[in-house]
Amino acid sequence: MFSYMIGEEDVGSYRDTYNHTLGNFIKKDPYEMAKKSGTTFDPTGSSFIVPSLGQELVVRYPEGTVRFRGTVYTPLWSWRLIVLNHLARADNAALTGSLIPYKELEAGYVFNPAFLKMASVPIVDCFAHKPVDVIKNACSALNSVFKEEADVCAVFQFLPRFPITLKFWLSDAEIPGSANFLFDAAANSYLHTEDIAVAASLISTFLLAQYEHAKQV
Repeated sequence: MFSYMIGEEDVGSYRDTYNHTLGNFIKKDPYEMAKKSGTTFDPTGSSFIVPSLGQELVVRYPEGTVRFRGTVYTPLWSWRLIVLNHLARADNAALTGSLIPYKELEAGYVFNPAFLKMASVPIVDCFAHKPVDVIKNACSALNSVFKEEADVCAVFQFLPRFPITLKFWLSDAEIPGSANFLFDAAANSYLHTEDIAVAASLISTFLLAQYEHAKQV
């Protein structure tokens, strides 16, 4: 757990959104949610164990509180909301192994310009001229797995059945750097398209934060 992952307990102006999400979460059977999402439900503690980006999140049922396992700390609000939405939405669909860009998700073309601005552009601006090892070190902090594609190809396990692949190309004398987030074709079986945008933007935010953190160590 890194300090940049920790959020405030109070959801503030997002109270209505939280209550709506919590209502959907409470309606579902916890054992079914665990089965369909690939998570673990512990009846003793009435809680889910949700692996995410190298962390283990503990989600209490039916309260909907989310903590980093073994701590009193709660993740960033958007992260918590995505996890609750995921548990309520997951339908146990098999992953296809086929990767698609954001614009090919349900209504993804509508949100794609905003998605690129919030997820892809920031990491290109930060890393386009950095050494490959610097980028890989930041990705490794989020427990990524690397593939031999692009200049850097990192696969992040955002949720047990929700991998996010980042392909990154460095700038050179003729071509500017670029970053492409890719998702399994079954992604919408586990998250809404808007939540998927936030999930990718969290990875982007964490990569930048990890880069700054590494400079201070």
